[in-house]
Amino acid sequence: MRKKIVICVCLILSAFAVSSCLCPPEKLDVSDCMLYDRKNGIVLELNEYAEAIEGKLGAPEEKVCLKEDGPGLAIYSLRYPDLTVRYSERDGLVDVIAATGPEYETKRGIKVGDGISKVYKRYRKSEITAEGKYGNVDAYYIDFELSLGRMGWKDPSMRLILTHDGKIITEISIQYNEHSM
Repeated sequence: MRKKIVICVCLILSAFAVSSCLCPPEKLDVSDCMLYDRKNGIVLELNEYAEAIEGKLGAPEEKVCLKEDGPGLAIYSLRYPDLTVRYSERDGLVDVIAATGPEYETKRGIKVGDGISKVYKRYRKSEITAEGKYGNVDAYYIDFELSLGRMGWKDPSMRLILTHDGKIITEISIQYNEHSM
């Protein structure tokens, strides 16, 4: 009788383990387009004020004016170790966050240094909008069509870009798509 119970329990546990491996990841939502520093409990997201990011991370190593089209129209970059945050002086809202170190990860646990095979384990093929070049490096693109209520924008969309060298993830970037700017 004991042998039958042990075998039955083993079969149930095996079935549970197999079914949990076969379950696809949950559907994409806005939290998939954020970066997480789980060690320090920090969440970074687009459409957040640059001042709020500085409040979470402290003063940047460097603040660089990337472009200036007139008074109040500058685009700035805040540079931290392994992280860059871009925002507009006009509204102070962050529109690009890029991580080049392993301390920041996606909601699904993808971080710089992970093997590229992990991308397809954590995201459905249908969620990966495109594979191609980002500048001159290879990348996976995951797009989000979300209504964020950003003033003056019509149907803003966000993009998660995972750049890689053919073996490992080299950068994770979250940003608004160019077509929504």
